[in-house]
Amino acid sequence: VGYMAKDEFIRKDKFKDFKPEPIKPEKIEYDSGVLATIEESYILNDDGFKMSDDFKRYNKAIVFGDYNNDTHPDFSVLLDNVELNRSAVLIFFFNPEKNLYNLMLKKTYENLLSIKNIKKNTSIVVNAENTSFPLDGVLISNPNNTGYFHIFNTDNNSFMILPH
Repeated sequence: VGYMAKDEFIRKDKFKDFKPEPIKPEKIEYDSGVLATIEESYILNDDGFKMSDDFKRYNKAIVFGDYNNDTHPDFSVLLDNVELNRSAVLIFFFNPEKNLYNLMLKKTYENLLSIKNIKKNTSIVVNAENTSFPLDGVLISNPNNTGYFHIFNTDNNSFMILPH
């Protein structure tokens, strides 16, 4: 036994013409400080990259992790260019002393990409060898599922970009 809202009730003779309303995804609400940091970055650089207008891409464009292992939340964002044929990856570290995010990496790639957070100690294959992430990292992939791992190297304070 189930229940149905009166508005959803459809007469049997009208059912063959019934077309349900398409489900409209809602935009994820991100922290206002995170969004302001992203917007400031692409407004200042004026390089044609911005958050996607497509809800599906927008909702999957930001990942969070602790990329420098300082216990503070950092984030990575994927921006698209106006022509929708290139992506930019921006990685920000949280600066607790100033209570703001610092841009640590900006790299552009051909194609529209996807982004995924990789947790510390996750097993990965790099150059046909099994290894594990020493810290949280980011995987940037193209539509063919090839891509690059971005891992912060605390020894020289820069990112290692390794093929997937």
